[in-house]
Amino acid sequence: MRSLVCIASLVLAGCGSWQRPNTDEAQFQQDSRLCEAGAARTYPPPLWGFSGFPDDNAASRQAYYSSCLKEHGYEWRTLR
Repeated sequence: MRSLVCIASLVLAGCGSWQRPNTDEAQFQQDSRLCEAGAARTYPPPLWGFSGFPDDNAASRQAYYSSCLKEHGYEWRTLR
């Protein structure tokens, strides 16, 4: 998952990762899934089974996801 976040972030702000002190990968995955589920409920993706539907909620879903992780104590750190 972190590699997907890194790839997506290359376009936006450079490669990095979500970090929180004393948090292992399993805990991050659990928190990430929780935030992804909340983002998808709040800002649903388009009906992918039908072509031609733009994903108007993509930016809002990403903002929700980022905000959720921050609320859980994570911080985005750019790799240098």
